Amino acid sequence: TKDFSSIIAAIRAQKPDMLIAGGYQGDMIVVTRQIRENNLDLKMLGFLLGPTVRGYVETLGPLAEGTLEPTQWNANMHWHDQLFNMTSEQMAADFQAKYGSIPDYHQPQSAAALEVFYNAIRVAKSLDPIKVRDAIAASKFESFYGPIVFNDQGINVGKSMACIQIQNGKPLVVYPAKYAQAKAIYPLQNK
Repeated sequence: TKDFSSIIAAIRAQKPDMLIAGGYQGDMIVVTRQIRENNLDLKMLGFLLGPTVRGYVETLGPLAEGTLEPTQWNANMHWHDQLFNMTSEQMAADFQAKYGSIPDYHQPQSAAALEVFYNAIRVAKSLDPIKVRDAIAASKFESFYGPIVFNDQGINVGKSMACIQIQNGKPLVVYPAKYAQAKAIYPLQNK
């Protein structure tokens, strides 16, 4: 277990309105707990990883409330997978039925990566690395992870991201408006 209390004390001295931190989920759990236990008065608290990953809310309970995280995927983003003929909502429901939990972005992202390779090999009609690479670069389809379109640097520019906030123990999309499941709570009501 790490102790971030000296860092939190230095942050408190600056009297910030918001804090956005990045790190591994375990560290973000400790940071959240120590921020809450030390009553750091923030209007916004966000993490680059943590709130959407299984275990964060379960470990922190009410201390997780109001935390934000950008996310690559949420089941309500209404994407339709062309290979499996399945929506993001159906994928999440099937995953929950089989594994007992709602997927975070890792599972659909991994599935989409496999779909990219499958599709590229199918299009290239070869396992030749150059042909497969070129077919990957030319990919253009929709998965339940979202649209797949690569720019010339190999970045998937076909899909947007969202932002979730933990509200009543659940990660709910608060941005963008077309996917929003709730309005963002701002400022936080520090306890």
